[in-house]
Amino acid sequence: MKEKYSQEIRAVVCDADHTLYKLSSQEAYSKMFSFLSEKTGIKKCVIEITFKKEREKLLFSTEAKNPEKRERKNFLKYVLNKLNVKLPENEIRKAIEMFWGEVCKTLEPNDCVYDFLEKIKKKGITLGVFTDEFRENLIRKLNKVFGEWERYFDFLITPEDTGEMKPSEKYYEKILEITRYSPEKILVIGDSWEKDLMLAKQYGMITILVSEKYEGNPDIYAKSFCELIKVLDF
Repeated sequence: MKEKYSQEIRAVVCDADHTLYKLSSQEAYSKMFSFLSEKTGIKKCVIEITFKKEREKLLFSTEAKNPEKRERKNFLKYVLNKLNVKLPENEIRKAIEMFWGEVCKTLEPNDCVYDFLEKIKKKGITLGVFTDEFRENLIRKLNKVFGEWERYFDFLITPEDTGEMKPSEKYYEKILEITRYSPEKILVIGDSWEKDLMLAKQYGMITILVSEKYEGNPDIYAKSFCELIKVLDF
């Protein structure tokens, strides 16, 4: 198995959040809701409850894959409208910037991810990221973790490219379009079977689940990149 995959792989495409790095948004949301409460006069708990309620409704609606609806600034405006409040554009930007500033403070690379990426690059294998994070925010996070994202990655695929959020076949069509490799020469890594890997396997790509919890039917399962390096023998 090790020899087979090592010889055949021509491209490796990774999910970002929780796959390449750890992050936490709890404190970021708390500070954002506190800021909005101060600016609107609405209790923090009311804003938080409304935000979570409307987010859940969106995620289970027919608009769940619509990037315009899911984009954080647009969604925040929608929530404030539900609360019969309008804030100036600059205050909404401040709230969003506060959120991302706090999220970036929590970013940590997953164990052995640097070693894994270095080995991939030394092999001359094309390396990319596919995510339902929007490009500007993705680049900000990747640069925080890796210095400059271009140091490791050759391309990024985001909702701006696909017009849809995950899971979507358009991500894998885009991977094929960019790499120009046949599916069996492409390795896809993610922490979620449903969002990252299920459709990739249907396309004939090699799928790797990197997670503490096993799920689905990936070709390879590893709890960490430390284990994955041994499995792939890079």
